[in-house]
Amino acid sequence: MAHENQEDNRLVWVGIGVNFMSADAGYKELADVNRLLVDKYGSTFSFDPKVNQPHLNIYDVDIPATNLADVEVAIQQIAENTTPFDIELSGIKSFEFGSIYVACRQSEQLARLEEEIVTRITGFRDGCKTKDYWQPWRKLTEEQKKNREKYGNPFVLTTFLPHISVGFVKKDSRGLSKIVSEVGSSFMLDRFTCDRLDLVVHGEKGSLVGQKRYFFH
Repeated sequence: MAHENQEDNRLVWVGIGVNFMSADAGYKELADVNRLLVDKYGSTFSFDPKVNQPHLNIYDVDIPATNLADVEVAIQQIAENTTPFDIELSGIKSFEFGSIYVACRQSEQLARLEEEIVTRITGFRDGCKTKDYWQPWRKLTEEQKKNREKYGNPFVLTTFLPHISVGFVKKDSRGLSKIVSEVGSSFMLDRFTCDRLDLVVHGEKGSLVGQKRYFFH
C-alpha cells in the first residue's frame, strides 16, 4: 500500500492491530496456511517474521508525522486500560477479489476495543486521506463511504470485519471456494488471546519506519 497525500509530504501511515510474531502463539498455524497457499496455489504474498507478519488489522490511516508521538501515547493508554481476552476464530474464508483470510468472531470486547482505537486515533489525521482507500476500483457500500469520510477508513465500526489475511489467489468464485475448503479442512486454530496492540509505522513510499508493541494490563 502506498501512503501518500498531495497536501502534506510529511505523512506516515499507522497500522494498529494484533500482530503475530514468530514466538507468539498462533504464528505457526497461520504461517503454515500461508506457506501452503504460496507453494500449492500460487499466493502472491508470503509472511516474513520481520516485516510482514500475520495480523488482525483494527485501524489504519495516514497522519502527519508530527502527530505520531500523540498516537503512541494514545495506544499506550488504551493498552494499559484493557484486560486480555480471547478472540474466537471461525475458519478460512475468502473475499471475491481473491484475498483468503481467517475469520475472527466479533465480540463485545473486540468491538469496544476497536471503537476506542478508532475514536481516539481519528482526530490525529488532521484531514489526511490514505490514497489507497480512494482508489476508483474499490466497490464500497454507502455505509463504507460514510466511514471513509468520517474516519479515513471505510472498514471500521459499523463495517468492521475482523480477520487475519493469509494469502491472495486470483481465482473465480468456484476456484476460491475449492481452495478455502481444502485449506480450511486442516486448519485447527480456533482462538487466540488478545493481550497486546501492535503499532506499525510506514513512510510515504511504504518503507518500514518502526514497530512497537503495547501489552494489556
